[in-house]
Amino acid sequence: MDETIRPFEGIRVVDVSTAISGPICSYFLGLLGADVIRVDNPAVQDMTRYMDSDKERSAAGLGWPFLMFNSNKKSVAINLKHEDGIKVFKKLIETTDVLVENFRPGIMKKLGLGPDTLRKINSRLIYCSISGFGQDSPIKDYPAYDNIVQGISGLMSLSGTPESGPMRVGTPIVDCLTGLNGAFAIASALLQREKNKIGQHIDVAMVDSILSMMSIALGEYLYEGVIPSLRGNNPITRTPFAGCFETKDGLINVAANTQKQAETLTEILGCPELLEDPRALEGRRHPEVGDKIIAVLNRIFREKTADEWEAYLVSNRIPAGKIRDVKDIMEHPHTQQRSILNDIYVSSLNQTFKVPGCGFKFETGGPQVKTEPHREGQYSNAVLEELGYSPDEIDGLTKDSAIR
Repeated sequence: MDETIRPFEGIRVVDVSTAISGPICSYFLGLLGADVIRVDNPAVQDMTRYMDSDKERSAAGLGWPFLMFNSNKKSVAINLKHEDGIKVFKKLIETTDVLVENFRPGIMKKLGLGPDTLRKINSRLIYCSISGFGQDSPIKDYPAYDNIVQGISGLMSLSGTPESGPMRVGTPIVDCLTGLNGAFAIASALLQREKNKIGQHIDVAMVDSILSMMSIALGEYLYEGVIPSLRGNNPITRTPFAGCFETKDGLINVAANTQKQAETLTEILGCPELLEDPRALEGRRHPEVGDKIIAVLNRIFREKTADEWEAYLVSNRIPAGKIRDVKDIMEHPHTQQRSILNDIYVSSLNQTFKVPGCGFKFETGGPQVKTEPHREGQYSNAVLEELGYSPDEIDGLTKDSAIR
């Protein structure tokens, strides 16, 4: 048995998506061995290829947002609004295990490429549709970008303070989570196909993906009758011994949530009297108690740096962590040791770039970044030759603008 084989080797994925959610879905599958063919539709520009202040990368259609999650793919440029382009695409589907698309619901059907049509061509096809609100939602036609979904889903209503108002999470977390959710759904469907031998249509919605991760906030509403409000940096445990505190040079998060942790914290900080009030542990419910405790803790924490407090608190078994910026965490020994970033050489730019991998490791046959992100249509000829097209036929399709 080859211990280096990766889970999705032998699985072909056709990715006809743009932006983030779909491409990141197929990226995870590609890191784990899938043969990912990215179909760049010349009629639909992918903005991530050109979102870059570096003119050379942008001109090449290899902007850094594109580079971050398009390794391990082969780019084929097929015009899906061209009759012959549609024929080429359907020919490709005959050899495909998984299709990923993130057009607005109904668009693929209008192109003659809906799930019912393509599964008649290939009954084993797993057809994954990613959209903002799902294929059957009453608001399925709403435009869906990450910040829009953060607001509609209620996520923004939990982030920020009364002073700031609702705030979006500072990275496109919904896009990324939806991509991960799609990859999980596809992996599940592939396992199911091993049992029933047929494919199916997967309907992944951005709103559903983030709502499924908001169980604590949903639980407060469903079971306590409370509409969760702006949390700022306050913990859900409502204890003043947890939260974000000021230090000599920055901020630190502390999570002394339990009675035992609060006792240890106050003991090592020399302020055990903070626990004398029986309401102390739930002091955030009683501002007259909680505000006094927080003021004392802030005063103590200002005496040392965030790094010093992090080391001291963790050594005493108190969960704590300095609030770092992106530069700090990229240079942190953890990031170096865990190989979160992978080097990939992009030949057309003659540069080596760092790109993220998966957030886990396998003992054997784990995720790998192996091939560079490609320019639009870079593999068109090779893939069409594999499908049985002759050089003359490929030239004809190119001249007719069916492919690029």
